[in-house]
Amino acid sequence: GTCDAGLINFRRAFLLSVETMMTIGYGVPDPYFNDCDEVIFLLSTQSLWSLLLDAMLLNLVYQRFSRAFERALAIVFSDVCIVTSTAAGGVQLVFRICEMRKQPLLEPLVRVYCVRHVEDEFEFGAFEVDVHPVALEEPDNSIADGKIFMSLPVRVVHTIGPGSPLAPPAQEGKSGVAQDLSAEDVQVYLQSLPFVEIIAIVSGTDGSTGSSIEARHSYTLEEIRWNCRFVRCVSWADGMHCVDYSELHRIARLPDRKKKK
Repeated sequence: GTCDAGLINFRRAFLLSVETMMTIGYGVPDPYFNDCDEVIFLLSTQSLWSLLLDAMLLNLVYQRFSRAFERALAIVFSDVCIVTSTAAGGVQLVFRICEMRKQPLLEPLVRVYCVRHVEDEFEFGAFEVDVHPVALEEPDNSIADGKIFMSLPVRVVHTIGPGSPLAPPAQEGKSGVAQDLSAEDVQVYLQSLPFVEIIAIVSGTDGSTGSSIEARHSYTLEEIRWNCRFVRCVSWADGMHCVDYSELHRIARLPDRKKKK
């Protein structure tokens, strides 16, 4: 035609399209297409379409290999959490987490929140949703900025005391001094609430893809065990630490300290 592109059939037109998209170079008689105006629109459209296809294919391949959701499934939370009285006289909430992959997350952090339904003081029969961050004793944010080593099981510990969303309102004894808190007190208080849920979040970066990963798990009253402990789940064999993930969830009942005394 007037553009002098030599496009006498579909095959040549297709090859010209591929050469434009892949910037191979033109094998046409006149690389300027005889100053044809129609080619400006045609080649511009072809180049923009090529950029769009590249972006779509790269995104599909990246999403295929990154799979942030499946990566988060490699982070294991214990099926239950425990609330127990300590030998020092305190009360702690404890659960365990671990990474199942050999290449753990980079700079993982743990955050815990407590979701409660509390009565609305201004409207009878209504409630408000209270989302309260939970301060952790382990891991300690003042050490290594709170980052944890997840290749081995990690204990996440919250001390239930003044200021804790899991602690009952302060009560004073006959002497006017605040009474010591026990796991039974916490149990009675939490069971009296219309709703309570503990949400644990582990976030970090996948070293192979650079994607941000976040794994979540929640514990309701049905997943809380009282006055128990987690059994040992790490053993030493052939010069290596071995993690038994089935034991990660197993707990054992603690002896009654009062009866023991």
